[in-house]
Amino acid sequence: MEAYCNAVRRLKDKFDGLELNHIARKYNEEVDELTKIASGRTTVPPNVFARDLAKPSVDFKDPAGASATTAKPSVVTAIEPLAEDPLAEESEAMETETEISSADEAGAMQIDEAPSSQDWRDQYLNRINRGVLPSDRAQARRIARRAKSFILIDDELYKRSPSGVLQHCIPILEGKELLRDIHTGVCGHHAAPRTLVGNAFRQGFYRPTAVADATEIMRTCEGCQFYARKTHLPTHALQTIPITWPFAVWGLDLFTGKKFLEFCDDFHIRVDWSAVAHPQTNGQIERANGMILQGLKPRIFNKLNKFGRRWLMELPSVIWSLRTTPSRATGFTLFFLVYGVEAVLPTDLEYGSPRLKAYQQHQNQQASEDSLDQVDEAQDVALLHLARYQQSQRRYQAQRVRHRDLNKGDLVLRLRQDSRGRHKLTPP
Repeated sequence: MEAYCNAVRRLKDKFDGLELNHIARKYNEEVDELTKIASGRTTVPPNVFARDLAKPSVDFKDPAGASATTAKPSVVTAIEPLAEDPLAEESEAMETETEISSADEAGAMQIDEAPSSQDWRDQYLNRINRGVLPSDRAQARRIARRAKSFILIDDELYKRSPSGVLQHCIPILEGKELLRDIHTGVCGHHAAPRTLVGNAFRQGFYRPTAVADATEIMRTCEGCQFYARKTHLPTHALQTIPITWPFAVWGLDLFTGKKFLEFCDDFHIRVDWSAVAHPQTNGQIERANGMILQGLKPRIFNKLNKFGRRWLMELPSVIWSLRTTPSRATGFTLFFLVYGVEAVLPTDLEYGSPRLKAYQQHQNQQASEDSLDQVDEAQDVALLHLARYQQSQRRYQAQRVRHRDLNKGDLVLRLRQDSRGRHKLTPP
């Protein structure tokens, strides 16, 4: 405070009168609020004016106020008093006169207007050696905060790591060569990017973009590309098929022929090939085939007679099971969506289910007709269930999507399907 008092005494001759009043702490509420705003970096009220200073406005080394050019740079936030304060105009006039009359205070904000060089170390060296900050205010704050962890030893820039180890700051080209040597050098084993950076930092070197450089080195390494692990994450969002109503479109996976085409013509069935024109439908069919195969494999399992032609006899049972099992997507069975009632299964007849015991033939015809009248409402409910199910599937798929953009002319690696003549060191 003595330095600031000396600065005020130098300016008292420029005013007709000067009166200093001591205010007790319990009555100094407005100044306390301004101090809390400055220290907490909260939102400044509209009637308060704030200004950022890169250097103190007084010289702490010389209380008499000789020169302020040798003061160490620091970050000081000066907040002007409230406009409603009676002393606001007088304090504002003192501050304005100080900035105009004193040549020392004119250099309070020393800004580097020259364009920054390509070496990332220059901005920290300018801050440490000359107290110079970039012209951009946000960047100046960032450099001033980060420069506290850098020191100079024998004109070389070092950074204090969180573990206390001093890391030598190296330029861009030298840092890339260091990472490349750790990756493919004598003691390198083509490690992952974060492992490369960890090895470099433990050896006492530092670069702010080391992780990005290591990632680029690994992506451009030919050996890492050939022996990279297969990516099983989806490359695009899930494309669901909007259904207007159940059974509007049928998807079939079969071998076509003359008899099949004649059958379609007789029943006025239009055939659309989906292998290329609509791959979503083709994927839906493959999913249905997978469910059928999943039910067939356990039924035809036999240690003595593997597979054979038993699948032909077991196929109707598996299909009937799928038709009479409620679907998680719609909440209903396929049989119910078609006929409005559930099918009677062999287990119902064998064990005597309650609905079978309550069956009355003279009432069954009327109940069946009523069920057909109500099947439209059940199909609408199934559509709502299906839409909600597809939405949940899209959300789950979107969490795992990893986009890979390919342009015309890009080189890609094709997966080899033939395993003949391959060994452990053969690339996939």
